[in-house]
Amino acid sequence: NDQLLRETETKLEKEISEKQRLEWTTKNLNMELKGVKQKLQSLEEEKDILNQRCLKLKEERDNYD
Repeated sequence: NDQLLRETETKLEKEISEKQRLEWTTKNLNMELKGVKQKLQSLEEEKDILNQRCLKLKEERDNYD
């Protein structure tokens, strides 16, 4: 009976440890995802600015011709 109790406690401790590891991993992945989303947003904004500059330069070129 004591052995069964110890085995159950050990199993629960392992499950708790695994749950904590998964929570930590999830937290880190969510932080990494947030960083990637911010970088993507920044790149999208930079792309828009470059597209606007490109259109303006093409317009100036066309007006020059």
